Amino acid sequence: MSEPQHTPGPWRLVYESDPECPFGWAIEATAWTQSGEEDSATIAIIEKTPDYMYAPEVEANARLIAAAPELLEAATIFLNDTRDIVASNPRGGPLMPHDVEDDPRFEALFKGFSLLIHAVAKATKLN
Repeated sequence: MSEPQHTPGPWRLVYESDPECPFGWAIEATAWTQSGEEDSATIAIIEKTPDYMYAPEVEANARLIAAAPELLEAATIFLNDTRDIVASNPRGGPLMPHDVEDDPRFEALFKGFSLLIHAVAKATKLN
C-alpha cells in the first residue's frame, strides 16, 4: 500500500466551549512548524447552528472524524493480513460466496470484506 496522503493521526477532538465561538468541535492533529517546533493543525470544524447546536449527532460526527486515521489503518491492516485466508479455498482458487452459501457466518464475512474494501478505496481514492 502507498503512503497515506492525509494528515497523520492520531487526531484529537477539541470542544470549544466559548459561546462566541462559531464552531462547537474541532478535530486537530500534531503538526510541525518549519523550524521544527510542535504545533497543532485543524483538520475539521464541526459548526454549531441554532437548530443543530446541541444535537447528539454533532459530537458523534466529530468523534467519527477524529477516529478516521486509526479506522483506516485498522481496516487496511485487517484486509492485508486476512487476504490469504479469504483467497484460500479447499477446492482451489479464491473462496467465493457460492462456496459457503449455507453458512451465514461467511455471508457476514463477505459483506464485511466488501464494506471494508469500498471504505478503504473511498478514503484513499482507489475507487
